[in-house]
Amino acid sequence: MADIYVYAYVEDEPTEAVLKKMIEYVNSYSRNRFLFCNGAPVITRGYGNLKNTACRFLRAEKSGIWSIFVTDLDQFETVHSLCNNWFGLSCFRQLPSQMIFRIAVREVESWIIADKEGIAEFLNVAVANFTDLPDNISDPKQFIFKVIRHKCRNKKYKEMLPLRGQAIGIEYNPQIVSFITNNWNIENAMNKSPSLKQAIQCFASRLSSI
Repeated sequence: MADIYVYAYVEDEPTEAVLKKMIEYVNSYSRNRFLFCNGAPVITRGYGNLKNTACRFLRAEKSGIWSIFVTDLDQFETVHSLCNNWFGLSCFRQLPSQMIFRIAVREVESWIIADKEGIAEFLNVAVANFTDLPDNISDPKQFIFKVIRHKCRNKKYKEMLPLRGQAIGIEYNPQIVSFITNNWNIENAMNKSPSLKQAIQCFASRLSSI
């Protein structure tokens, strides 16, 4: 059994919580395991900072340092167009083997609501409000807001909604992170989100190749 220490970078708190859960899951059945350097993924606070950090790690590819980056597809049409924009490469298979880059299609919220039974129970709404195809939702965060706005009655969930000029409400990150940490069923989510399943398989494959 080998411990692989890895630097990890994400844009925000929900993605940090998701990545922790993913690595915990993969470690649970692999003969090797990933351990985060400095204890946890670093939150870069924005797309630009994450991109710049990833490019620095790419330039240091011969150092033998392991790194993980998780971002959203967001405005890019395809995974390949994002790869070209960030690294000038046609596909992520051209990255160094010790640099793992995964994309949530289209946002990390699509991975979160892929456990539709879990998120429905958490928000105390009907499962029918969620879809079996979360990766096809163009704006998963706004999808969550719509469900909360029209279906939730509890005040703490209403405070997840953004006020004018805000991207998210004051309770959005705390409530979503609480759900991910305590209630999110990653195996259920993998069954509904191909991009999440591919990310898990990628982590497992890298561990097994060591």
